[in-house]
Amino acid sequence: MGPTLSSLRSQWPHPPPREPVSGRSERQHDPKPQDLRSFIEPLITSFASEIGYSPLKTTSNDDLWKAMRTYADSTGVPCKDGTHSWLMFKVCFPHHPFEVQLYIWIYSWLGLLLDDEAAEYLEDFSMFHERFCADE
Repeated sequence: MGPTLSSLRSQWPHPPPREPVSGRSERQHDPKPQDLRSFIEPLITSFASEIGYSPLKTTSNDDLWKAMRTYADSTGVPCKDGTHSWLMFKVCFPHHPFEVQLYIWIYSWLGLLLDDEAAEYLEDFSMFHERFCADE
């Protein structure tokens, strides 16, 4: 499995400990930012500005749900309100373009169902990837 962590410590030199400043018995630590957000936010904002990033626009959920439901109904996979399938139906990424949301939703919904239900329906799910890619 490789060397243990304790044996790796000897491979890298350690900086010598700082001597206490005269008149002080404890080591002084560098000050740390009190608020992580106030430290990171300007860095991220500056970086996003430099690369020309602009936030994605969201799509109306009504259009997305209708398209998702149309696809779900065509698969024959039950998707009634309150079922496990319905919960998986609601998984998608809201800040992508509509076509990307729909594709992500289809694959996520079916993938989550497979992951959660495969043990019960192993025979039915064994060829999922081949059938999905063949658009069956």
